[in-house]
Amino acid sequence: MNPELRRYIRESILDRAAIRHIQTMLPDDAELDRWLEQTAADYEGNEFVCLVIAALGAGRQVDARHLAIPVCLPWITRIGGCLSIGVTAKRAMPEPTRW
Repeated sequence: MNPELRRYIRESILDRAAIRHIQTMLPDDAELDRWLEQTAADYEGNEFVCLVIAALGAGRQVDARHLAIPVCLPWITRIGGCLSIGVTAKRAMPEPTRW
């Protein structure tokens, strides 16, 4: 992820103005996909949530595989609890693992 964007997310309060600013810094779809994958792998919850909210708010696609990673589930619950959003995915989410 762009270091400037990472610093902005860490130092900002997540509000409408911040999301709009983040939307202006989003890369093309392929790079955004890599950013989402990396923030999830690095357990960067705030960055992940901000990227997802900004991307969806800008009408961008977020691949369902990012939302199905168990590590991301608490953050996705936060998103769902704060906003009513529709996820545009390139493929369907897998069935949840049953323990």
